[in-house]
Amino acid sequence: MTPREAFEEIEKRIPTGTALTDALKEFVNFYSATSIEGCPKDSEGDMLLFEWGGPYPWDECVSLNLTRQFSLHDENGDYDRMQQLHMHCRYDASQVSLVAGNEWLHGQDVDAFLEHVLNAPCTQTVKMLSMHSLAFDLHDV
Repeated sequence: MTPREAFEEIEKRIPTGTALTDALKEFVNFYSATSIEGCPKDSEGDMLLFEWGGPYPWDECVSLNLTRQFSLHDENGDYDRMQQLHMHCRYDASQVSLVAGNEWLHGQDVDAFLEHVLNAPCTQTVKMLSMHSLAFDLHDV
């Protein structure tokens, strides 16, 4: 699977209107179940990041994000570029604000990381609120 194919597939698996916890579970489970060509997870070629925070001067919303980061290599095995696949879960800042933070999946198994994400104070703070928007993007870093 390529990063573009992963982007297209995750958009199908997590449609607009999906509840936060279901979206988080599906994204992490998709990470666990799929491999990206030339991006081995065991050498940081395919990594997972959980981010939260807001509002910010550049964004009026509060957000929880999961990011899948791909380190791509050319046909000779040399580093070529990095891409990120983001899932943005955004909330109205008039209802809540979050101090910014992030955590990478490092040295944990995926199930433990998912439990941490689901039980994180930021997730618990927003999970009962109505999500303002759910969006995905894929871009070079």
